[in-house]
This record gives sequence, structure tokens and C-alpha cells, in this order.
Amino acid sequence: MTSEALRIRPFHQVDVFSEVPYLGNPLAVVVDALGLSTEVMQHFANWTNLSETTFLFPPT
Repeated sequence: MTSEALRIRPFHQVDVFSEVPYLGNPLAVVVDALGLSTEVMQHFANWTNLSETTFLFPPT
């Protein structure tokens, strides 16, 4: 694993598909996924134990 993959990255757990708190679907959003390999993203998604995880990259 590279040092880029190991650095601390901001992420948020958000509640989607409902306007009522805690009645939606929890979703993890990694704010800066640049430099993460597929394996690291899979490991992170497994760690959150949520049904959905999204990784944000800079626009191309």
C-alpha cells in the first residue's frame, strides 16, 4: 500500500432517500479518492459496513 493510500482522508456518512433523519439509506462518501487503488477502495467500503460507498475524484 502506498503512502498516498494511507493518508487520512475526509469522509462523511450521509442519510439518503428520506427527508426524515435515520429513515433513509446510510451512504459513505470519501471526499478525496485520488490515488486510491481498487483494492483500497474495496477495503474501505468493507470497513464502513454500509450498503453503498462513493468515492469522489477531481473532474477530468
